[in-house]
Amino acid sequence: IEVRLNTEVTKEMLENEFKDYEIVCSSGATPKEIPPFKVFKNWMTADDVLSGKKYPGRNIVVLGGGSVGCETADYLAPLINDLFPMNRKITLLEMTNNLMPGEGGAAKSRLTQRLMQKGVRIELNAQVTSVDENTITYVKEGVEHKITEADTLIFAVGYAPKKVEVEAENVHYIGDCEKVGTLKDAITNAHEIAKNI
Repeated sequence: IEVRLNTEVTKEMLENEFKDYEIVCSSGATPKEIPPFKVFKNWMTADDVLSGKKYPGRNIVVLGGGSVGCETADYLAPLINDLFPMNRKITLLEMTNNLMPGEGGAAKSRLTQRLMQKGVRIELNAQVTSVDENTITYVKEGVEHKITEADTLIFAVGYAPKKVEVEAENVHYIGDCEKVGTLKDAITNAHEIAKNI
C-alpha cells in the first residue's frame, strides 16, 4: 500500500494518474460550533483540545454530555483524589436527562463513575440560553443559573459531515463524510464497499 501524506487530491490526478481506480472518499466530519456562543472570551472545540491544537484554562465549561464531551471532561479533570490546589474545575452541561445517550454498557458506567470521582460538576437538563464574553447562562428546571467564573468554553455538540464532491466515476463515500455515525457504521460501510468492488 502506497501512503502519501500532505497530498491534495486534484481533478487532474483523478483524471490521469488514478483514471481506472475505484476511489474511496473518507474525508470525515467537522465539529459543530454554536455561532452566537462564540462571543465567549476563550472558546474551542473538543477536537481542538484532544488534538493539542488549543489549550484551555483552569475553569472550564464543556457544552455537551455525549461521548466526546464526557471524554474531554475526563481528559481535563484532575486525577481521582488529587487535591492539588491548581487542578482544573470542570462543569459539564448537557441539555438532556442522560449522559452519553445512545451509549451503554460497562464503558459508559465506568466513565460516568470516573467523572463523578474526579469532581466534575455534571448538570443534566441544562439548556444554555445565552453566552456573552464572560458569562454562560443556562436554565435548569425553570431556574436560571449564571456561570461567571469560567475562563474557557468547549463545544462538544456533535459533528457535521465534511463531504467533498469528487468529480469522477467509481467514487464511494465512506464514514462520517457521508453521514455522521459510529465506528461500527464506518466498518460496515467499508465492508460493503469492498465486497461490491
